[in-house]
Amino acid sequence: MNFSLFRKWKKSDYTIGKLKVDSEFFCDTLEPPVRNLVDYNHDGDFNDNGEGKVYGNTAIMPGTYEIRMTMFESLGKKMPMLIGTKGFAGVFIHAGESVKNTKACILAGKNYKPGRLMNGPYYVKKICDMITEAEARGEKSYLKIEE
Repeated sequence: MNFSLFRKWKKSDYTIGKLKVDSEFFCDTLEPPVRNLVDYNHDGDFNDNGEGKVYGNTAIMPGTYEIRMTMFESLGKKMPMLIGTKGFAGVFIHAGESVKNTKACILAGKNYKPGRLMNGPYYVKKICDMITEAEARGEKSYLKIEE
């Protein structure tokens, strides 16, 4: 299963994107702001002085990531987790209404006003179902993030 995310509105305090499933628009997304990340000392974390990451308030880098249903401890259930997010750990797709509900995760829902989503649980359940069904068929799922 192939998902693609185009970051459409990159604001100073949030990022709104459009999520597609197999090339068809599915829902909107909300992430922390996109920042210019540079790994000057090549340690893979973007946390050092001048590398650009603000902990809990930085979107992950564009790229293609495998998605696997993985236990999300704070929710106590399996959720879609992105694999291989350089400099970030535990990046999930989940529901939320504002950027306050994410540290680097991707929130899914319907964008109804600047920086806000609604109906997240509905969209996230559908995403979880699609990925779970793909995994049951032995298929991998991927998310390509573009700006």
